[in-house]
Formats: sequence, structure tokens, C-alpha cells
Amino acid sequence: GSVLEIEETKLRTSIKTKVGSNVSDLNIELLNGSTINLNDLVANDNYLLLDFGGTWCGGCIMQEPTIKKVFQTKKVNIVGIFDYDTKISVNNYVKKHDIKWPVALMTPQLKEMFSVNAYPTYVLIAPNKQIEMIEFKSENILKHFQ
Repeated sequence: GSVLEIEETKLRTSIKTKVGSNVSDLNIELLNGSTINLNDLVANDNYLLLDFGGTWCGGCIMQEPTIKKVFQTKKVNIVGIFDYDTKISVNNYVKKHDIKWPVALMTPQLKEMFSVNAYPTYVLIAPNKQIEMIEFKSENILKHFQ
């Protein structure tokens, strides 16, 4: 049979953001080419929800109606961040699912900053620009605002 050899390494993974992390330097380039800044998104005491997912993600699609309810609370700005997608696939998804919030493609900077490796992942940022929740279930985000 085959042999797998594992060697110890000095390399350490580093999750830069966790609950309580300040993300005040966050800028997101949207699919339409414009760039938005965290300060604009948490203005007027609104929260920001980063919705990391993909057009190919069954769990993301199933949880989309709950995220729409979160959006309807008017307490949260949302930015959808799509990974492993193209502009065309995201634009088609936005039209098909009637998404009303801005969307972006995952960038290396966002991937590094948030260390997202499961979809969907929801990152809730409070008005004080700190991460308040990192969640995988949209229902828990909705409960937070009810």
C-alpha cells in the first residue's frame, strides 16, 4: 500500500479575525466596480452582515430566505461575498433570487482576513466595527435581531 508521511512544521495558521476583532480597515470592491468602506456600512448604528457563500452552495441557497428576513429588519446592511464564482454567475444569481444588497467576489485579501473555509459563513460586524458573531446558521443571525 501507499504510505503517507507527516512532518512537523514551524508554520502556524493565523486566523486574523475572530469575535471581538476590530475590522475598521475593511474595504470591499463590489461586483459593479465600486468600493465600499466599513464606515459607510455601519453608519447610523447599523450592523453589517458579510454573507460568504456561492451560487453553487445548496446550504447558502436554502438559507437565503432567512437572510432576506434579516435584511428586512432594517438594522443590518448586508454584503454578499461569493467565492468560486464569476461575475456572470453572481449576476444571474442576484436576478434569480432578487437580492437587494450589494455583492462582491471573494478576493485574496478577504479570504486572508476572514479565513473563510466553509459556506455559508456569516460574519456580523457591530457599529463599533468589531466582529460580534461568526455563524453558520442564518436563523441564529435572525434571532439576534428579533
